[in-house]
Amino acid sequence: MKRGKRIKKIGAMELSFGMIFSILLIIIFMALAFYAIIKVLNTQKFIKVNTSIKDFQDDINDMHKNSGGNYDSLGEYSFPKGIDKICFIDYNCGVTSGRGCVRGRGSTEIYSTMGFYSGDGQNMYFYPEKSSVGVDSVTMDNINLDEITKTTNPYCIDTVDGKLSVTLNRVEGSSLVIIKKAN
Repeated sequence: MKRGKRIKKIGAMELSFGMIFSILLIIIFMALAFYAIIKVLNTQKFIKVNTSIKDFQDDINDMHKNSGGNYDSLGEYSFPKGIDKICFIDYNCGVTSGRGCVRGRGSTEIYSTMGFYSGDGQNMYFYPEKSSVGVDSVTMDNINLDEITKTTNPYCIDTVDGKLSVTLNRVEGSSLVIIKKAN
């Protein structure tokens, strides 16, 4: 090598503006795709929750309409796996029935936590909170909430892998349905 000549350094990386812009666009598109996938999955969970609620309410309504004496029916409903318990809570405890109130007997944590979601007659709650993708509480019609929460308020039923197994019961002299844990 001759003296005085400088050798260019090889390996120095020079990124053009176009290359940087392309990398930035790829990152943005990947983030948007990830966001869209999360939204689709949450929508799927939301639909599953609402479909199960509708099926549950339909079975209750069918039993409510039946004439005759005592009637029992087993029901199994599929909810997303994040829902650990389905709870029936009477926040108006004793108001309609005149019976003594057993408010909070059972899990006081669930009772106080789900109180934030009570409102216009809701009586069925999903625990833990926010596990049901936007449907924290619903009003189930034609159920005998006084009888369901007679000894335990809240009355919670554990789900197993997202499956809720219950016994729907209607006794002679009442058209309202009582919900119990399946044996």
